Amino acid sequence: MANPRVTIEVGTETVSAVARLAQGEERERIWAKEVALVPKFGVLKSPLTDPAPLTREFHESGEAVYREIGQHPGYIAQAEPADNSQGTLFDWDWGEWGEFTVPAWYEKGRTVETTALIATLSLWTDLQSAFDSVYTGLHRAALNRRYDWFERTGHPGYVFWWVTDDTIPTWQDGVTRLEHLHDHGYAPYAFTFRHSFDPAGTQRGEFAVDPSISP
Repeated sequence: MANPRVTIEVGTETVSAVARLAQGEERERIWAKEVALVPKFGVLKSPLTDPAPLTREFHESGEAVYREIGQHPGYIAQAEPADNSQGTLFDWDWGEWGEFTVPAWYEKGRTVETTALIATLSLWTDLQSAFDSVYTGLHRAALNRRYDWFERTGHPGYVFWWVTDDTIPTWQDGVTRLEHLHDHGYAPYAFTFRHSFDPAGTQRGEFAVDPSISP
C-alpha cells in the first residue's frame, strides 16, 4: 500500500502493475476463486521395493489412506500420472502437473530399486478441510507412526499456498515453495497450519496442531 508500483512475473514475462486493495463485491469474488494447494514430501527409511516389514506395511496401507482423503469434503484433486506411466515417480508422465521434481535435500535414489520417497500434490477448497483430513481418520493414525517409516530430515515436509481456481500448479511450484519455507520461514508465499494466511495475505489464527503428530 505504501509503494503500490510493482512488477509481476507471468511465466517468462515481467510486467508492471499498480497494486490496490480489493474491497466489497470484488474482494468476495476474488476470495471465492482461491483454492489451497499442498505438496508433501516424505523420505522413507528404506526404498519402497525393500522387503523390510515396516516399509511393506506402509506401502500396503497407503492406498486406503489416500482413498479416504480423496473422499473428504473440500478435496478437489491431486497430481495423478498419465495412464500407463512406467517406472518411478521421476519417470511418470504427470501431464499438466509438470515434470516431477524433489527438494534439494532428497539424496536417495531415483530408480525403481532405490526410490525412498512418498510425495503428493493436492488442491483443497480451504485450509480447514485440509486440516481435518490430515488430523482425522486413517491419516491421523498413520501420523502417530510416521517415524516408524520416515526419516527425520530436519526440513519441512509440507507447505501451503493459495492459487486461483483456474490454475494447475506443478511439482516444481511445490518444491520452490517448500524450499522457500525452509530457507526464509513462513509468509503468504509459503506457509503451514501453524502459521497460515488467508488468500488476501492476512495472517490468520493458528490451527490447534498437536506437535507430537504434526505432518
